[in-house]
Amino acid sequence: MAANSVALIMLVFLSAAVVGAVVWFGVEKKSNGASPSGSRPPPPSGNCSKKTLQLGMATNEMILDGPPAVFNVTMCQNFLKSGLCFFWNWGHTIDAARSGPTGIYDKLGALFVPMLWSIGATADVDVAAATQMALSFGAMMMYNEPDHWGPNATGLSTPLLSSGTLPDMMHCGKAPLVPNAQAAIAAFIAAKPKGVLWSPAMAGAYASPTSDQTTIDKCNAAAQWGPPPGIKYNGSWPPCDWNPPTVKCLQDCSAWLPCFKQAVGDSWNSISVIQFHCYEYDAASVVAKAKTWAQFFSDDVAKGKTLAVTELAQVGNGSWNTQTVASCKQFMTDVVSGLSAIPSISHVSWFSSSSFASFSTGGKPDPATTWVSNLYEQSSGQPTDIGTHWSSLAHGTR
Repeated sequence: MAANSVALIMLVFLSAAVVGAVVWFGVEKKSNGASPSGSRPPPPSGNCSKKTLQLGMATNEMILDGPPAVFNVTMCQNFLKSGLCFFWNWGHTIDAARSGPTGIYDKLGALFVPMLWSIGATADVDVAAATQMALSFGAMMMYNEPDHWGPNATGLSTPLLSSGTLPDMMHCGKAPLVPNAQAAIAAFIAAKPKGVLWSPAMAGAYASPTSDQTTIDKCNAAAQWGPPPGIKYNGSWPPCDWNPPTVKCLQDCSAWLPCFKQAVGDSWNSISVIQFHCYEYDAASVVAKAKTWAQFFSDDVAKGKTLAVTELAQVGNGSWNTQTVASCKQFMTDVVSGLSAIPSISHVSWFSSSSFASFSTGGKPDPATTWVSNLYEQSSGQPTDIGTHWSSLAHGTR
């Protein structure tokens, strides 16, 4: 998801409404860490067949703010009955410290995929986190959108990526990222040799990934697209020309994942699922993008890796496209139908949020200031119309 939106979400998630227009929008692995060719990573529970396209949810709204902070019990119970295969929340854990009915944590844990959201201060921090995720959940997603260097909207003068990390710490082929990632992957596999590792999650705000060396070099040198250090976000950025001539600012790094793959070497073999995010106005654009990614990573697919769209939502409002509940449901239906026809796509999770800031998609700045995509009502915990529809699509896909 765009840096400005994820930064805001993670500030809420890590510590605890925008006014304006609103729109809806384990098969066991081989010794090299990849799933057997043509197979899929294991479903996290009995709800899902390994032969189906596994549908899930990306959200941090299962927790009600306190004090004390507690599970949104009704939402959790409805999710557990939904038939969805997995969920994730950008965090290491569901958070066992939250109070709730006996057993609900364990039931949610069977469907939870944790994330190493950001790089740690030292490799030891990432090793400890990876080990815990392996032992607790048997799965781990890696960094959130390190390819998207667009500005955050937190009001901070420090330029943070969507992973809450300074840009120079996430250069795709350099330290500290590469050795930290290698150490985290090794720790995860040591703790859970048959666990499921997911690649860093790409924002993918570009037509296609690239392995062009010139682009890789830019990704390894660029600072974040945005204002000079010390200048706070005020709704718009000055032109991207404040950096020294040798350090070009960059909004999106289309070579980030190919560069990372090359830099971490054999550690890449331990990754089972290659993930990217997708926010589009229409289902055809989602399917086209998925086909592009599947083709680009066809060599990895041939070795048994699969692809996952781990943030998905329909965007658009006003002059671009007036979305309604009905059109959003049709979008969901068409996306699931189209992605089910791509054998290498194994997982799709809907980005579920009751309110988040809009952003430009496909070069189109949307006139809405806020988008809505929630599968569940945060107050009541009951499924929304699109939530009920998304769950219905989890049965019998592919």
